[in-house]
Amino acid sequence: MPTLVAALLAAAMPGLAPCDADVVEETANVISDGSFWVVRALPPAMALFGGEKEERIGRRMLDAGIASGLAAEGLKRLTKQSRPDDPNAKDGFPSGHATAAWALADAAGTEDPDLRPYTYAFAAAVTWSRVELNRHTVWQALAGSALGYGVARASASSRKGVFGGLFVKEGGPPASAAFSPGWTEAPSVYQRPMVTLWEVDW
Repeated sequence: MPTLVAALLAAAMPGLAPCDADVVEETANVISDGSFWVVRALPPAMALFGGEKEERIGRRMLDAGIASGLAAEGLKRLTKQSRPDDPNAKDGFPSGHATAAWALADAAGTEDPDLRPYTYAFAAAVTWSRVELNRHTVWQALAGSALGYGVARASASSRKGVFGGLFVKEGGPPASAAFSPGWTEAPSVYQRPMVTLWEVDW
């Protein structure tokens, strides 16, 4: 969690610096709108069309992303908070964009720790953009970030992920254990699952 807080603080700095307001708003719009498609298209694309490593990352992102999205939607319906730019809205808490971004960022980093500087920077930028565009308050964005990060950690702690193997295929230790200092045994070799349809192997 210290990494999460530090990344969020770093991402907020551009909004505090004196610069052209139109440039800042346009940048925030590009990040916010772009993330909408990234979090929806990238995980299934990697899971379906990637190599072994990409498929493993995509499946972990699907597991954490869908679980965190369901949790965020439940909280929105429960809390019914307004948004700073729309007092009549009832879906302000938590930020769904921030939730999805941090869930995918940590899920990808779990499977490949070398990706974490890049995925965390992406997630922090998305969180900043939602506040900068006045779509969410700081606390709504932080809550979404913490929710996404927490669900991704829960996925990483299980061999089968949050959904019990629906997306993440069991094989070896939990993803989080494979990169911990005390882990010495090599993880099991990942095998692409075979799909059987009408008794025909595809």
